[in-house]
Formats: sequence, C-alpha cells, structure tokens
Amino acid sequence: MNNNYDREEDNSPKTYDEMIAAGYEMSGEGFWIPPQEMDGVVDVSVTEIPVVKLVVFLNGEQVLAEVEESMDGKKLTLKNPLSVMLQGVTEADDNGDYQTTVSYGAWLPLAADRDIVVERGSIISICDPVQSLVDSYVGETNG
Repeated sequence: MNNNYDREEDNSPKTYDEMIAAGYEMSGEGFWIPPQEMDGVVDVSVTEIPVVKLVVFLNGEQVLAEVEESMDGKKLTLKNPLSVMLQGVTEADDNGDYQTTVSYGAWLPLAADRDIVVERGSIISICDPVQSLVDSYVGETNG
C-alpha cells in the first residue's frame, strides 16, 4: 500500500484566514467556493466588471451608464451617467461599417449624487453599446 500520496501535498485543514488568502470565498451556506482560474493561473484579485448600458429615454436622450435594476424591477440606478451626443457619422466603408464621432457630457450635472434612480416607464430602450463606446466610457470615468 502506498501512503506517500498524503505526504506529497499539505492536506491539513486550513484556517479561515488561510482560505481567504488563497482566494476562496465562503457561500451563504458555509461552503468554500474555489477561486476563479484562468488558464491554470489563480486570480485572487477578481474585480467586478461594470455592466455598461446605453439607455434611451422617451425624450430621445441617450445615456451611457453602469446600470443596476431594483429588486422590484420598476426602477434603475444609473451610476455615473454620461449623456451621449452624436457628433457625426461617415458613410459606410466596403465592409458596411460606419465611423461615428460622439461626445460626452455629465447627465444631470447639478445632481449632488452620481447614482441617479430613474423610473423604468421613462425609458424606451436599454441595450449593449458597441465595445468602443464601453471602452471610451470606462476610460472617461476612470481617468
């Protein structure tokens, strides 16, 4: 019988602090959730990626913001909303792609809080913006 497998790895119980330091999270039921892995590398600095949406209001305003829905689904919180203004559109190239130029402005610039709650009934559409707009928004709000 080969008992060396026990000696090759440290199978001793870990303390709570050791598990947290190793990237594990505790579920509400008391189970340990392993750290997220990418290509075999453990990422203990997992950060939340903002959910950036393009929100179109009944009055035609287009707002780019991190969006969170209320528990009842009747309201949305727009975090750091920016008004998006279309400056120009070029004609389609051979691939059918258009080049657009946009500018940003603070949406409700006189509001004291940059987390603004809106009623869902005031919104026509919520959609995923093109990736270049998301990248530009993240750069605008972080730097």
